[in-house]
Amino acid sequence: MTKEEKAKYKKEWYEKNKERIKEYREKNKERIKERRKEYREKNKERRKEKWKEWYENNKERRKEYRKQYREKNKEKIQEYREKNKERTKEYRKQYREKNKEKIKEYREKNKERISKRQKEYQEKNKERLKEYRTQQPAAVYKITNIKTGTIYIGQSTGYRQRWSCHKSQLRYNKHDSPCLQEDYDTYGEEAFIFEVIEELPCDTSPDVLLEKESEQIKKHLNEGKKLYNERGG
Repeated sequence: MTKEEKAKYKKEWYEKNKERIKEYREKNKERIKERRKEYREKNKERRKEKWKEWYENNKERRKEYRKQYREKNKEKIQEYREKNKERTKEYRKQYREKNKEKIKEYREKNKERISKRQKEYQEKNKERLKEYRTQQPAAVYKITNIKTGTIYIGQSTGYRQRWSCHKSQLRYNKHDSPCLQEDYDTYGEEAFIFEVIEELPCDTSPDVLLEKESEQIKKHLNEGKKLYNERGG
């Protein structure tokens, strides 16, 4: 019997015995679950190797499938993301907290690869990113360490992107503020919140932004607040 014939026979058999199979599975739910668990545990490395090989062999095919799927379900995906925004945010937050060391280890191990991918993405989407940034409102903002109360005050011509930029630098231990970096390493990402102090039009000049940032630093210092800005960044 050829491979195709076997597949055909199997399909026909399943179709013919659908109800019987369903009944058996329902009746032996726990037993099946336990057996699957045992099998996975026993064959962990083998399955891992098998999947790795499969992913490697089907890299382009998977890429093309994902592309087509996203294109076909654009509206559906957008709707789902909008609907589950908070849930997704919470899940990511919990995942990062739970896998802190694992993520840190992965980033350290794949530093060059991640950097290369970021460069490629930026190069590929240069115009799109430029357009996105120029349309964003400017702002004077603060990053607060909720564990210590210490604040970092900054300004940006595109503040929505700026918070992501801060997080990226902190995750890769590249932040310009040594004190903020030190506290981030101690308390973790969840200890910091980003807030806009004053939103401004997207065409606000850098001089105006620097002036407003300076005003806010003085104001917070006069109120007795602890700032990362006064501790060498």
